[in-house]
Amino acid sequence: FQFQVFSTVCDRYLYLPLLGVALLVAAGIEQLPPRRQSWVGLSLLLALMVRTYPQVHTWSSDEALFKNALHYNPDSFLSHNNWAFALYHQGRHFEAAAHFREVIRLKPENAGLHMNYAASLAKLGNIEEAMKEFNEVLRLEPNHQQARDALAGFSRR
Repeated sequence: FQFQVFSTVCDRYLYLPLLGVALLVAAGIEQLPPRRQSWVGLSLLLALMVRTYPQVHTWSSDEALFKNALHYNPDSFLSHNNWAFALYHQGRHFEAAAHFREVIRLKPENAGLHMNYAASLAKLGNIEEAMKEFNEVLRLEPNHQQARDALAGFSRR
């Protein structure tokens, strides 16, 4: 359950407990006259469909999923990091850098997260700050080859 370090509030944890509730509801419906069983069953199905609609939107795209995760858990470094990557790949580097910066604030001793932030800064043309971040990567992980390569590339300019 290592993932619980990042998120302990998940819909999937309700699947098993709700099985008992579903069985109780089914047993209650079974006690009704057959004609009412149909109406109660259809009403319940309609209510579940209405409740499902907002959840479908949450899972419709990376953007919707990560925004939803940040809404419910704003201090999740993983959610910020995932959202930053999505923004980065959309070419929204300024917004991505802001989220990568938040990731660094939440988890400052992770070299990989500093590497993501440094790459984002480099894409923005903020070479001086990017070099500081690449140096921080090397402080945290002295043999990090990508950080070494990036710094070497900047020094050739």
